[in-house]
Amino acid sequence: MLTLIPAATPQAAPAGSRSPAALEHGPAIPVRGLDGGPPGGGREFDRRQEFGDREFDRRGRPGFRPPPPPPLPPPRFERFGSPPHFPGTGGDFREGADNARDDPTNFVPPSWLKEWIANARQRGYGDEELATILSHHPRLGRFVQRSRERGFGDPAIFAAMGLDRWPAQPSHASVSPPPLPSPKSTTPAQPASASSTVRLEIADHLHTTEAEVELVGTLGGATKGASVFVDGAQVSVARNGTFSHRRGVPIGETEIKVEARDRQGRGTETMVTVTREPAAATGPYEPLNPSRAKGKRHAKAVALIIGIDRYESAPRAEYAENDANAFYDYATRALGVPSDRIKLLTGAKARRLSVEKAVLAWVQPLVAPGKSDVYVFFSGHGLASDDGRDQYLLPYDGDRALLAQSALKRKDVIDALVAAGARSVTLFLDTCYSGGTRGNDTLVQAARPILISVTEPDQPANVAILAAAGRDQLSSSLSGARHGLFSYYLMKGLEGEAATGDRSITTGSLETYLRQQVPGEAAKLDRRQSPELIGDPQRVLSEW
Repeated sequence: MLTLIPAATPQAAPAGSRSPAALEHGPAIPVRGLDGGPPGGGREFDRRQEFGDREFDRRGRPGFRPPPPPPLPPPRFERFGSPPHFPGTGGDFREGADNARDDPTNFVPPSWLKEWIANARQRGYGDEELATILSHHPRLGRFVQRSRERGFGDPAIFAAMGLDRWPAQPSHASVSPPPLPSPKSTTPAQPASASSTVRLEIADHLHTTEAEVELVGTLGGATKGASVFVDGAQVSVARNGTFSHRRGVPIGETEIKVEARDRQGRGTETMVTVTREPAAATGPYEPLNPSRAKGKRHAKAVALIIGIDRYESAPRAEYAENDANAFYDYATRALGVPSDRIKLLTGAKARRLSVEKAVLAWVQPLVAPGKSDVYVFFSGHGLASDDGRDQYLLPYDGDRALLAQSALKRKDVIDALVAAGARSVTLFLDTCYSGGTRGNDTLVQAARPILISVTEPDQPANVAILAAAGRDQLSSSLSGARHGLFSYYLMKGLEGEAATGDRSITTGSLETYLRQQVPGEAAKLDRRQSPELIGDPQRVLSEW
């Protein structure tokens, strides 16, 4: 049975340690470090910092705020080895540190922060520990301090930095977090967006197969006299606040800095990531056309559709969200599921708790015992336990190192649907369990792909699984069609190409069609992939 696991209750910190909450209201602690500059530079100082009222006092000067310290090695981190290295800030940054217009509600995390957090988590650090480390960083520490003064709670403050799983149990990591990179911009200006009167609206990620990409955005707020810069080069802004700029991009990922400044020169900025993929070497592939799909309407049917392309702390599953969005129409047209009985979860909406809630609190109540056919489509990453006995579907916030605690056990999902009384349960899984990805990355911790032999457990007779790949194979993407290889031909089959002579599509006829199409396309990618059916091949999926 699938169960909902409540958020972990913070435990008391070990002796000699201090949690973020304790730092907020605890007694003064001695701090010793270097005044400004990167680690190893500046002059040595020794002072006491009072966290209770957020004020510093030195030499009898009330309200005096000394320069922000570089990274300090608090006693609680001694077991982790060396503390992380934060970017240097220098004296010019300190001038902006007391800017009274620094509004925590407009805080924009530095561009390096998300990657640093992900790397630190992979090394075994919990979010509560990372929160304590980041609260000592000059810029982020100031944001934490001012947010607390305005009444924000620590979970909300650190969620703004990307620590949305805080607090967590201590991880007892054996390695230190990765060193933080220096900020890409060295301009000693006031914090971005803190006091600017202009807003910048632009997509933060673009995909292309062309040698050039067009950046299109809009300015809001006080746009009169505002200017826009792309990687330092000024671009023209129309009277209505819109702007566009074309620039070349190489294959791979390119980060482009876009900055907007108001007439006083105060700025707000964002980083746009452009992913350029090579043009398809084969094809062209015929576009999907769900209008060709036919099928009788089944008023009691239910469908849960999940697609996750970019994970919180795992490599991409290319085009997985395209797969899920497209399958929605095939669920209504080919499988006959009413549109109001379909739940679609993609990207960050497909967190573990959201998926569990969809299964237990949405699908189960809709199931009419003995009358409802339930369909689950999942496109994303899957992993097996070390012994291959358990298979897991990785949600958006899943952690590869803690599968049982953060991922969705496939058997639990099936058992929950069967227990609800479904007449049949059919799973379409565009994933694999071998530790690989659709691209060239790996989900396992080793440097090379590791293929895990998966053991398929016994399953109820009314359950059928149509899987993208064999037990020791990889699931691939089809860049020419911008879909997963399995998903593309699955939907082509539901358009009627997998139909039998009696105007119907069964699980068996669909498997036969997929085995005719997928292995050859996978061979062009230097991969082996052959879809598999586990369950009754005579089950009718669509008939007209």
